[in-house]
Amino acid sequence: MMLDRYRWKIVSVGLLTVCAAAVGCNLSANRQNSVGRKAYESGQTSQAIAVFQRALTMDPQNSDAYYNLASSYYQLGKQSQNQQWIAQSEQLFRQSIALDDNNVDAHRALAVLLIETNREKDAFELVENW
Repeated sequence: MMLDRYRWKIVSVGLLTVCAAAVGCNLSANRQNSVGRKAYESGQTSQAIAVFQRALTMDPQNSDAYYNLASSYYQLGKQSQNQQWIAQSEQLFRQSIALDDNNVDAHRALAVLLIETNREKDAFELVENW
C-alpha cells in the first residue's frame, strides 16, 4: 500500500512537470509570435521568419505561428517573385488550417493566395468547404 502511494506521487509529479513544460512552451511560442509580428509589421520580414520558426520549434502545434510564417514567406515571395516561397507559404497556410480549422486569417490568406496565383476555382472551393 505504501509503495502504491509512493508511485502515485512520482507519477503525479511527472505529470505536473510535463503539463508545466507544455504550458511554458506555449507561452514562449506565443511570446515569439508577438515579437515576430512586430518585426513583420516593421518590414523586417527575414527577421520575422526566424522568430516564427523559433515559435514552431517551441510549439509545433501552434496554428498562429504557421499562419505568421506563411504570411512572411508569401510577402517575400511576392516582392521577389519567388515561386518557391509562394508555394511554401501555401503549404504553411494549409498546415495552419489543418491544426485549427477555425483560423479565419489562415483561410482568408490562403484564399487570397489562390486568387493571386490564378486559381480562383480552388479559392472558391476552399471558402465553400469551410
